[in-house]
Amino acid sequence: MIAASSTVAAAALATAVGDLPGTLSVIGAPAEEGGGGKVVMIARNAFADIDAALMIHPSNKTRVVARMYAIADLEFTFYGKASHAAAFPDRGINALDAGVAFYTAVSMLRQQMKESARVHGIFTHGGDAPNIIPEKVSMRFFIRALSMDYFAELKKKVFEAARGSARAAGCTVKIKEMGHSYDCFDPSRPMGEAFAANMAALGLADEGFPEAEEIGSSDIGNLSQIVPTLHPEYAIGERDEINHSRKFLSAVIGDKGHAMMKGMTKAMAMTAYDLLTDPALMKRVTDAFKGRP
Repeated sequence: MIAASSTVAAAALATAVGDLPGTLSVIGAPAEEGGGGKVVMIARNAFADIDAALMIHPSNKTRVVARMYAIADLEFTFYGKASHAAAFPDRGINALDAGVAFYTAVSMLRQQMKESARVHGIFTHGGDAPNIIPEKVSMRFFIRALSMDYFAELKKKVFEAARGSARAAGCTVKIKEMGHSYDCFDPSRPMGEAFAANMAALGLADEGFPEAEEIGSSDIGNLSQIVPTLHPEYAIGERDEINHSRKFLSAVIGDKGHAMMKGMTKAMAMTAYDLLTDPALMKRVTDAFKGRP
């Protein structure tokens, strides 16, 4: 749906409008779900000549302006010393104790975390057998925040919790960043105003859902740090048909989903036209981007 909307919006503009005072680019960006496609493309200057970026995303709500968390995907591996858990417990160093202590420390840290942040994780390896003191325990955690400053602060606190838990159990710990970190998404509000006006002209409406509720993370956050960017979402089904669920899969090919995709694709084409033909709008977009804190 995402790729089709961008492609069709561009084709419609090219067919219906003809020559435009600017260049309209359709840039495919794969591997958003953890692969960091846009992060790699940014590093390779794929967006170097872009003045504004726009895409739309199916959802369980219709919301023009939404934020997204910065995210780091981290692996924590604790190392101890194996020993027979019954015959020689005093000769072992229990890496699982370090892992449990770390999980508990993160849980306690949540009491003092800002509401605009998240830390959540799992054990991926907890030992090899009940009668062997675990010598290696691995965990995978996501750290998220809505500001880059607090994101860095929170990562530091979680790292210290891991190191402290390792010391408490007599272990060592290795911290590895998995893949790419994503920056927080900072949407262009002037672009959002133009997009909402075009939706209204088509009989579509933003549901007024808070911009920082029910949000995730995406590599488009990195793009929003270098180019004014908008990422509206639109409901393709009912509220309980949430992203990545089986119900959502059915909604994707349903009549409502198809109709909403067509309407939002039109709104995207109209907004791209506005950006290309309205210098005052483009100036507001650029000025707002430069004036970010």
